Amino acid sequence: MNTLTISLIISFINTVVLVVIFYYLYLQYDEKAMGTWSLSWLVYSFRFVFMLLAGQFGGRAFFTVGHDISSLVSAFILLYGLYQYSGEKMRAWWGVGCAVCIAWTFTQFAAITGFLMYALPISLYTAAIFFRTGLAYLRMPRPRSYGSIITGIAFLVWAFHKLNYPFLRPMDWFVPWGYFISSTLLILVAAGILTGYFEKVRNRLLANEKSLDEALLDSLRRETQITLLLEGARTILENRAFGETARTIFESCRRYTGATAGYVALLSANGLNSEIIYLYPEEVPGTASASSLVQVRGLLAEAFASGRVMYENFPEGAENSGYLPVGHTALENVLISPLVVGGKTVGGIVLVNRKGGFIEEDAQITRAFADLASIALMNSMSLEMLEKSENRFRTLVESMNDVVFTLDRELRHTGLYGSWVEHYSIEEHAFLGRKAVEVLGVEAGTIHEQMALRALCGENVTYDWSLAGSHFQTSLSPIRDALGNITGVVGVGRDITLLKETEARLDASLREKELLLKEVHHRVKNNMQIISSLINLQSQLIGDKEHRDIFSETSARVRTMALVHEKLYQSENFAKINFREYLHELVAGLISMYKRDGVNVDLIIRVEDIEIGIDRAIPCAQIVNELVSNSLKYAFGPGDKGVIEISFGKTDQGKYSLFVADNGRGLPEGLDIEKVKTLGLQLVAGLVKQLKGDLSIERGAGVKFFVLFE
Repeated sequence: MNTLTISLIISFINTVVLVVIFYYLYLQYDEKAMGTWSLSWLVYSFRFVFMLLAGQFGGRAFFTVGHDISSLVSAFILLYGLYQYSGEKMRAWWGVGCAVCIAWTFTQFAAITGFLMYALPISLYTAAIFFRTGLAYLRMPRPRSYGSIITGIAFLVWAFHKLNYPFLRPMDWFVPWGYFISSTLLILVAAGILTGYFEKVRNRLLANEKSLDEALLDSLRRETQITLLLEGARTILENRAFGETARTIFESCRRYTGATAGYVALLSANGLNSEIIYLYPEEVPGTASASSLVQVRGLLAEAFASGRVMYENFPEGAENSGYLPVGHTALENVLISPLVVGGKTVGGIVLVNRKGGFIEEDAQITRAFADLASIALMNSMSLEMLEKSENRFRTLVESMNDVVFTLDRELRHTGLYGSWVEHYSIEEHAFLGRKAVEVLGVEAGTIHEQMALRALCGENVTYDWSLAGSHFQTSLSPIRDALGNITGVVGVGRDITLLKETEARLDASLREKELLLKEVHHRVKNNMQIISSLINLQSQLIGDKEHRDIFSETSARVRTMALVHEKLYQSENFAKINFREYLHELVAGLISMYKRDGVNVDLIIRVEDIEIGIDRAIPCAQIVNELVSNSLKYAFGPGDKGVIEISFGKTDQGKYSLFVADNGRGLPEGLDIEKVKTLGLQLVAGLVKQLKGDLSIERGAGVKFFVLFE
């Protein structure tokens, strides 16, 4: 085995080992460049195979073409892998050059040129690729790795070695050394590529580690933020006073940002000053005591007006003392976060003197703490108003001689208030959490629970009940939440024992007076009937018919008034009578009294079922008595078919309306009721005036009287 064969075998083995290594890396890390380079080394190994075959079987020209094509294709694939590795796009002329050189290799068969002219284009093309690759590795972006330096130098040396191929290849003594040098450079290139790749992977891992460290630090910062914010939120939930809550929130904010001083202040009513609620540090050694007021101007005024967080880092030596109380520490930088309640700035958190100055992250976290302080301020204001409201409610309830209580949906007592509780020495704990049956007993408790169930259904219930000889009245109403759902019952209880006793005495007195009044009406009615009877008896002694009729009319008028008192006596209501029943009975008596032979009169009565007082009933009854009496006496002659119509009711305007009419002879023409001499019509006119009403008369077929009164 000669030196050339040994050199070719060693080079082939080296190449195959590199193919395996690069292909493994391709499979392990899914790096496309590694796969491309493994293919490049595989193609490169064919050149050694072709040379071994040429030495074994001869046919130098054929195997030389295969050898050179393997070199060209391997170099082209190598360059393509470089572009993949760097992320750049490969230029088209490299492919064109490769195709031209491959076509040029076939001139070997034609033997139209010498070896130098044949091999020179191929050598120049491959040398250019290696030179381009070497420069690319040497010009890799910093930090430059050892692998890229080794690879770059190896490719540059290899490029110069490729230029020797046309000149030294014909010398048999150089061929083994040429392949040995190529094999050595191949190993250096592969070693450099592998070193560079692993350095790249290492740098990537370091970058990932750094990113993880930064993410961890950011996570720790976020955790600190959340912890401090939760501490502030817990302070709010504990319903502390605003000053104490503001101090806790400020200290958390100051510790996080690293500020060395600052304060929490509330804006004055005129907006010109801010009053400090909490100041840190309160006093500085060697200075005067700090004032509690800070003027609102400059950046402070701008932040309060806009409602946005603002900060400023002042140049060294700048005079800026307007954002701190008088006599406090010197100012290097400042951050102001307004407290906004209901869209209006009411104060702010001011942080000063952070080492290195404030940054945007400080502004963001301070905004969150300011929001917590705003919520705390709203809670404090709400609690203050709630306490005032509760005190007013308690004062109101305790000034009442009643008991106010609340029940839940299970009808258990949840609250008991009022001076009535103290007056009856009721212990609140005896009611709370218990039902009425458990406290008041089965009888009274059952009434309470039945009524409370109605209140839970949405009713407002008022009821009376008794316990141990005392009487009480309770009113229940449902309690609703913001959505309108019933969540319980509120009740007001009142001792009405004295009221019940007074009511009983009044009832007894009223019944006694009713009996007396009934007796009065009965006696008045009897007396008037006696008067009417005496008048009738007296009229029988009078021979003159005209004078006897006067006595009869007077008797009828007295009987009309007596009938009113009789109706009142018979009625349960001694102030009013049912005028409908009264008129029917009155008119029936008049028809019986004035009935004449040969005169047939039909009576039409339309009266609403109305009750009127005695002050209206007697005058109205006298008017009907006079008008109906006149109709019965004068309106109809023998053989006439007469009709008398009476109606009584209320108009839409609420007035009383009386209508009396007949179809008889009517009134004489020119008769003025105001000047008539007959007593009956004079009485009608006078009674209408007594009722403060209006009288109208309609003449025609008979006569119609209209009386309208209040």
